[in-house]
Amino acid sequence: MDRWTKGVVIASTIVALAYETIYSRQDIPSLPFLALAAAALCFVAARARPEQTVGIVLACGYLVPIVFFLLHGHFRPLYLGVWKAALVGAAAPSMKPGWQYPKRFQFAFVSWALAVALTWPIVALREIDWNPFLLWWPPPTVSSAVHAVPETWWIAQMTQVHLLGLLSVDWVLGRFRGSDPRAFERRIVFPLLVLATVAAGLAVYQGFVSLQFMTIGEWSHYGRASGALADGNASGSLSALWVALPLALAVLARSWLASVALAGCSVLSFLAVWTTGSRTALLGAVVSLAMAPRVLLDRSTRWRSGALLFGWLAIIVLAGSLVLLPSRVGGPLARIRLLMPNLAPATILAAASELWTRNGYGSVAMAIIKDEPLAGVGIGTFHTVGVEYSRSVVGWVLPADNAQNWLRHQVAELGVLGSLGLVCWTLLAIPMLARPATVPELRLQTTAVKATILGFALASMLGMPGQNVIVALTFWTFVAWWMLCTLTSDAAIEARAERSRRWTSTSLATVTALAFVAFTWYAASGDLRPPFRAKRFGSEYRYGFHRPFEGADGEITTSARAVAVRHAPAHWLKISVWVEHPDADADPVPVELWFDGKRIARRPFPRNVPFTRWMPITGANRMFVLETRVGRTFVPDPKQPAEVGLRMKWSFSNVNADDSVSSGN
Repeated sequence: MDRWTKGVVIASTIVALAYETIYSRQDIPSLPFLALAAAALCFVAARARPEQTVGIVLACGYLVPIVFFLLHGHFRPLYLGVWKAALVGAAAPSMKPGWQYPKRFQFAFVSWALAVALTWPIVALREIDWNPFLLWWPPPTVSSAVHAVPETWWIAQMTQVHLLGLLSVDWVLGRFRGSDPRAFERRIVFPLLVLATVAAGLAVYQGFVSLQFMTIGEWSHYGRASGALADGNASGSLSALWVALPLALAVLARSWLASVALAGCSVLSFLAVWTTGSRTALLGAVVSLAMAPRVLLDRSTRWRSGALLFGWLAIIVLAGSLVLLPSRVGGPLARIRLLMPNLAPATILAAASELWTRNGYGSVAMAIIKDEPLAGVGIGTFHTVGVEYSRSVVGWVLPADNAQNWLRHQVAELGVLGSLGLVCWTLLAIPMLARPATVPELRLQTTAVKATILGFALASMLGMPGQNVIVALTFWTFVAWWMLCTLTSDAAIEARAERSRRWTSTSLATVTALAFVAFTWYAASGDLRPPFRAKRFGSEYRYGFHRPFEGADGEITTSARAVAVRHAPAHWLKISVWVEHPDADADPVPVELWFDGKRIARRPFPRNVPFTRWMPITGANRMFVLETRVGRTFVPDPKQPAEVGLRMKWSFSNVNADDSVSSGN
């Protein structure tokens, strides 16, 4: 069971990565080939030095956006496919079969991974209304569904944020558990720290020297540095993860110079948090820095604690200077003052309300959770569905964005059932954060890592720093490190317990995930299908019609499959359909019709024999969904090779239901 479920998750991750990378060829045609070559090269390198290769490739992710900016002049998240392919190739030779999670986390992590791995293809197909051909062949008619194709790569990308993070923890525990965690520091943590410092240096240079230097996007107009990740919020969150840890490592360094250098890394990371102007990143950095006095007292008798004291006091002095002195960058406090200009009770209550609703995104998320409590709206679709909800929830159309709260966002997308693993992991992790390191020599690292995890978790209650795959993988690296430091001494006991209970945990996780798949499929085939969402929220939606389905009456043709969602100007719709295929008399054409999800016809049609129905228009907004499908099409005019399925004639009327006519052939 362990091997099968892990194989499914790995396969789903690779498919999502391959799809995203193939789609990126529309921007840079060579990207899929570069991704394949990077994966192959890293796979070969990892056969000789697996941990070192993974550490270097993971660290290089911090600079990938800037590399693309220098080489291509532009960066989009799609381009990360090359780096992610390299990371997968590097981890593949040393990935152990079967799950490596501790028994207490087995159900949480496996159910979480399976829920995402098994449902993202369903959700992606749902968003293009179950028309996979749209991914390769654009339709000959105007299509609302084809506009949803970019949403499918976003779904694949968000899938990888979850699955790559969960698989990275599994890989770390499989490679380093039971060994000295300091090997993990040398091979994984230090490469990350070095390039995190380089990335922080870029953000600091942008903030204090030139906001236009290697800046991608509009961040300079907001007085914020974009940093190495081409996103002020993501760069700030990344630097916040590296504020506390270097101070703890400075105490353990073997030379005074190394201690000062590590303390300087912490100072530089804090400055990067400031120049990016991210409020949530500042919260995470401040929370993680709260551990500094404890580490200082823990090693107060050692001279190296002076480096820690230097770094901690330097950050305090710098923070005070940045607040009091004029600066080119606004900094996060300027944005906090806009939210809460004073400490009056009414102002505090208003700020708390705004932090919860977050410009309406929180309210939209809660409305989605209320409507779809079990299975949510699907991984990666809050940005789209949230826009559709926004008019009815907050009164205007919000730009596409996240729910501004990680837990709320996940429950909105995955529902209670799909988020069960995430919730279980959170509940299990909270008491373990209070648990000391099982190896006394690791207590300083453990204290810093736990403080960083706590800071990131609190920041995630006010934002979505983990939505960026590079930030998310860094966070999961800290989680894996914390597990190594906490579980080292009882690894043998854990291993024996896992062998006796793992099958039960994995089986229960599989059953939970399959139930989630069933609910997701049911909703994707019904109320969450794009045409029915359009009907609910009063939006126009159509594809498969050679002319717009507009006006009080008219006649049009369809292709093999057609869907129209529109507002009815009257209470009744009269619709007649027929086929004009030259061979339809000898071989009748299979035809299906649906009205508001109910099938009204399913039969073979001979040529030029109309089928007519009067359909009542119900509902407060008088929107309806009309769907047609034919077994085959034909081309009536070789000069205009448009394939025709049905001929359709319609008219609207306010005729009373008692006087309506119903006939058919």
